[in-house]
Amino acid sequence: LKANARAFAAALSATEPLDAALRHVIAQGTEILLANTQAIDAAAADAAGLPDPEFVHQARVALRRMRSAIRLLRRYSAFPAPLKDELKWIGSVLGAARDADVLVTQTLPHLGESLAPASARRLPPLARAAQQQRRSAHAAMKIALASTRFAALSLALLAWSAEPPDDASPALRKRAPRLLDRAQQRLAEAARFFAALTPTRRHEVRILAKRLRYALDLFAVALPARPTEAYGERLAALQDLLGALNDGEVARTAIAALGADPALRRAVGRQLAVRERDLLREAEAALAALQAAPRPWAR
Repeated sequence: LKANARAFAAALSATEPLDAALRHVIAQGTEILLANTQAIDAAAADAAGLPDPEFVHQARVALRRMRSAIRLLRRYSAFPAPLKDELKWIGSVLGAARDADVLVTQTLPHLGESLAPASARRLPPLARAAQQQRRSAHAAMKIALASTRFAALSLALLAWSAEPPDDASPALRKRAPRLLDRAQQRLAEAARFFAALTPTRRHEVRILAKRLRYALDLFAVALPARPTEAYGERLAALQDLLGALNDGEVARTAIAALGADPALRRAVGRQLAVRERDLLREAEAALAALQAAPRPWAR
């Protein structure tokens, strides 16, 4: 079940009180989370005996959208602090499984295709070690999903989302400009001199870009359709570039952690450095274009 913008915001209106909007996001997010996590056991397994990574991915996106909305609307809706902590917990569990999936199914195969044959022949032992880590991450995830802790979290989320909302909270359209402006300014400030930033700072920029994208999706019902769609497409393109940069850094760390020999680490480093230069240039251009683009929430 896709955790896309339509799934979360299609039923909202511009006059929706912010408290009611957050309860709707939590209800939808919990439904998507449960649908995907419950499908994991029933999904057809791959050669390693593990399910299609898309189930974990969509569950994790649902969690991110929920947590982003909670952060965005914290002044207008009293979401329980203990539930925030529990969402962070299950998010970290799913995140470990997702990172392991990406490494095995995407990163290492792509490296094998791009490296020189002599270096590529050194990858299979690392791939086997990564696959074992993936199995361990999935085993830990299944234990967490079958726990009373996760069951209690799911019920608490559904119960909170079903409580009567505070209809006196401001409407989506009233607060959209202020909250989107704030999210955009945070992204712009963090992304200054982007190519000179450390990988950690670039990752922070990626997180802020996601938060702006999720906020735009939430407030889209209160904004003009075509400009919002165009701005969203720019954000999506930027996210792809920032994600590719992050994948490269994760690959460097993972290759070292898996015990790659120095020669292979140097070969991977050279390959990733070439790709990184191109991505940095493209990301800076995308950031500049986003900064110059008309903002659909501007009054």
